[in-house]
Amino acid sequence: CRPDTFNPWEPVVADMEMILVTPTGYKRSWNAKHCCGEAVEQGLDDVGFLIELEREVQRILGPLASPAVFGVGWSNGGFLVAYTAMHKNNPFKAIAPISGHQYRDTYRPKHAQHVIPPVPTFFHHGRDDTFVQFNGCCQSEMSNVNEMCCCGISSRSDICIATDETFRKWGVEVNGCSEDSEPIIVRQDDRLSMTCHNLIGCSANTTLCVYEHHGHFNSVRFPLVHEVFSFFGDEACRMNNGVWDHGTASCTCEEASHRTGRYCLSG
Repeated sequence: CRPDTFNPWEPVVADMEMILVTPTGYKRSWNAKHCCGEAVEQGLDDVGFLIELEREVQRILGPLASPAVFGVGWSNGGFLVAYTAMHKNNPFKAIAPISGHQYRDTYRPKHAQHVIPPVPTFFHHGRDDTFVQFNGCCQSEMSNVNEMCCCGISSRSDICIATDETFRKWGVEVNGCSEDSEPIIVRQDDRLSMTCHNLIGCSANTTLCVYEHHGHFNSVRFPLVHEVFSFFGDEACRMNNGVWDHGTASCTCEEASHRTGRYCLSG
């Protein structure tokens, strides 16, 4: 996508007193291992790019720099923020992958060089997405046209892992949810044909919203922009034990912390 894809988000970002940085990948693509395009073919280090970009933005902001850095990505960008969150130098305190995620990897293999710390994650995916299939992307003897995804994603995996299974897998292997944790419905919106589930007993918030009729969000505007940034605001607030109010989008600071500011990050 182009940077101007996120222009409609700017009023929400301003209202939340955050800064939105929207880089553009090489030939509008990012190398997130399984996806996509020229960036994958060229083997570009886009995770390294995001890590360096975060450092550069912090340098430019100087005294205004904040440890509260979050990653939101759509489609190929969704794959990238999830892939970056698996890196030992992950700069994100929380992520929101939309219509794209890391679906094939085991997040905590037995002989991993590092353990991925919990990463609060707010997944969004359309059940009728034809670009990145809800039921996974793979190419095998069992696959058919309904399981194929765009951009060569399917050719990089012989196993299809559905989005809801990825959600559970991420919750257990990254965010410390119990093996038998069952998703609970935390929001159901008939107008949006959307249901959001949350895993309980986790070390970090793990939420998935599934949309029945929104496809890949390339022809329908993504409806939960405010909720995504409220999710990030909540995580910023929690960094110093503040209490977040989603209704007013405000953080009440713990008195003993002597912290101030919108997200209790100052002081």
